[in-house]
Amino acid sequence: MQRVIGRSRLRPGLRTSLEGGKREALLGSLCGFLCAAVAVGLCVLALGGVARGQTFQKNADRADRQFFPRDQLQLDDGGFLVCGDAYITGTQTSRPYLQRLDVFGRVQWTQEYRLQDTFHQAQAIVPAGPDRFDLLIDVYGTLRGAVLSVDGSGAVLGARGYFVGGAELELEDMIVTSDGGRLIVGVINRVLTGRDAIAIKLDATGAVSWAREFAGSIAFPAFGSDDNASSAVEAADGSGYYVLGLIESNAMLVRFDLTGAIVSQRSYKLLGGFVFERSLAFLETGGAVDYLVCNANFANDLFPLIMQLDDQGDLVSGLAGSFPISTTRAIGTSDGGFALAGASLITPGAQGLRLAKYDAGANFEWSFQYDVMLTFATINPPANLIQTSDDGYLVSVAALAGFEPVQHLVRADAAGELGCGQTAIPGPFVFDVEAAALNVALGTPTVSAPVVTFDAFPLAVDVDPLCEVAACGDGTADPFLTDLGFALAGTHGEPALGAAGCLTANTPFYLHLSNALENTTAFLVVGVARIDAPFKGGVLVPDVAPPGLVLGLPTGPSGGFLLDQTWPNLGAGGFSLYLQTWIQDPAGPAGFAATNALEGTVP
Repeated sequence: MQRVIGRSRLRPGLRTSLEGGKREALLGSLCGFLCAAVAVGLCVLALGGVARGQTFQKNADRADRQFFPRDQLQLDDGGFLVCGDAYITGTQTSRPYLQRLDVFGRVQWTQEYRLQDTFHQAQAIVPAGPDRFDLLIDVYGTLRGAVLSVDGSGAVLGARGYFVGGAELELEDMIVTSDGGRLIVGVINRVLTGRDAIAIKLDATGAVSWAREFAGSIAFPAFGSDDNASSAVEAADGSGYYVLGLIESNAMLVRFDLTGAIVSQRSYKLLGGFVFERSLAFLETGGAVDYLVCNANFANDLFPLIMQLDDQGDLVSGLAGSFPISTTRAIGTSDGGFALAGASLITPGAQGLRLAKYDAGANFEWSFQYDVMLTFATINPPANLIQTSDDGYLVSVAALAGFEPVQHLVRADAAGELGCGQTAIPGPFVFDVEAAALNVALGTPTVSAPVVTFDAFPLAVDVDPLCEVAACGDGTADPFLTDLGFALAGTHGEPALGAAGCLTANTPFYLHLSNALENTTAFLVVGVARIDAPFKGGVLVPDVAPPGLVLGLPTGPSGGFLLDQTWPNLGAGGFSLYLQTWIQDPAGPAGFAATNALEGTVP
């Protein structure tokens, strides 16, 4: 259960004595605000989705830290979790970090994890159950990797380290599999024989089901040929897994069945060029062709390379965009197409952040360059890209601020628009890659089954809540609403009411209900006084006496709602508001469940 606001101790509310005229004006303003929010959101509530997303550009910066984001996911309230490595300024130490962002991109908290005094980073984050997430940790200097389990506040629930005797693991990516387990891919580095790719399948408890070390290049099908696995995806039919990586700077696509046996392997050699390992993405379309997308360097030119493959992985055709874009991250999109994010050349030695969109036929749709300055030193790791619940995009990257890298976030809408701080980039000239420039080899990889052991991983946790002070649109401190508690459990336990934004006039505001019974009626109760009255087996916190109001809303198949609107001008401030939601639910003690109550002061 995710909330934007943090829980705090119960504190007395402010009772106000508004004059009658002001009461009526306040009632009208609040009613207008809620009705406008519902008008925007009801169509998506019925679909169980969310309302339109906020666009933003944000930096997360600290004088004593340099943040390098590596992965992110969106939460059900529209906020985000971002993980990566925080380099401690003036030291040789880097630690994994996890940041909680609200829907406006503002940092709510930062957790930093110290496994020991060494260099390590968070490579991936995946959901692991209600209010639980798994972080993949790459640990330098200890010859092992780790999976760290945390709750929705970033608190540690457990950790496991994974070992291979006589070798060092460099873990790159982790995905959730349909059986509830995990698939981890990366590199196994043996001092005497070199680097090979590795895939490790975990069951739902974190125990190792199987592990495969595999290697082989077009020229040298043997171990130790500097191979790696950088990403993975489960087959659409659930029959196995695709693992992507490099073989001697050539793209590699390996398919495993559910037992870890290799079904097929393909190597795609770009003659006279090479591809970037973390740019690889395999997009299974379900149609006649699938796509392998990567970023390539050919004759010292950088460009996105799009390979169309048949169901056996053989090359149908190759396409390349002529605009320069490096360290590309590619993802499939909800419309069957794909999007690319990365750095594009602005001037010699300087690069900007670019996002480009292609349709399901690999036809170019649009491209934008955002007001973010990158250098070659700050594009490793590359840009991270996800599609958001409203079909928009979130890109995180280490950007240049002065002479230091900072974590930079760009939240664009479904058309790539921000509204400011962006430049439209004309469509690229897309041309066929000559057959002579691409060579496909079936490959006969050398495969072994290394013994991967695991144990409890000792660690200490540093909590760092001071990453960014959130601010309202007018630059004043953000009066986040206080969580007063008083939730009453229903079918799914305690429903939650969360909020993000300011109570300042004409600034964005979100109100979010989650964990409620699906397809029922929720009553949003708003008051300017607090009554704490016994009601339906629980406690009704807001006073519904005028100018209080009650508004009925459907929960939809998602069991909640997300109202997105600009906060109204309520006139003179200095008074408190109280919000709570009551939900019709037969599992409640009197046919109702209730959320926590929220209190906020209107400035």
